[in-house]
Amino acid sequence: MGVREPKQDRSRRTLARIERAALELIGERGVESTSVHDIVERARSSVGSFYARFDGKESLLRHLESRIWEGARERWDEAVASREPAEWLEIELPDLTEAIVRLLLETYRVHARQRRLLETRHALDGAADAASEFYRHVRDGIRGLLLARPELIGHPDPSTAVDFSLVVVSGALREFHEGVSLDDALPVPTDERLVHELGRLVLGYLGAEEPEAEHGSQIEFFDIWG
Repeated sequence: MGVREPKQDRSRRTLARIERAALELIGERGVESTSVHDIVERARSSVGSFYARFDGKESLLRHLESRIWEGARERWDEAVASREPAEWLEIELPDLTEAIVRLLLETYRVHARQRRLLETRHALDGAADAASEFYRHVRDGIRGLLLARPELIGHPDPSTAVDFSLVVVSGALREFHEGVSLDDALPVPTDERLVHELGRLVLGYLGAEEPEAEHGSQIEFFDIWG
């Protein structure tokens, strides 16, 4: 059973404190070393309040995994909605590809350590539905942005090219920013270099030509999170 959703403001605030405390402790100590007692102590709550909302630690972990991906989706939607649909069509493709890469980078950084630990723990029990739903949502959003002007894409199958681009960019961001195998083999680039190079990679795969003049690498409406 999942979280028992609170109906009162005070209960919602208590739940938010429990969520925040759990994510902090998991990031600091890991999943196995974080106990219910530790969580309620950090949240300035009580064991009774915890069990009024969760059946136990396992149900909390499932809730946190879903909440992390829901939060990532909310950030994505907030960024996309920060511009009117007609305004998206005015952005040059090189700037648009870099903006998409930048947004994915910022999204991956949200609770990155906690997400890795939760994903590792649940790798064998089929608890990846929230992540899969997020990636489907992002894929649909990116397809909508890039395929709005298919005449700019030189790849013979623009739809497939966009899907493969997302896979490539996602994998590269994981390599550089989620502590996997290449950390010791490759220097970690600056954010600007990473965004620019991955943007060029996507442009090349889409079969679009990058203009000779250096285009802007910053899209201000993607900086709404501060």
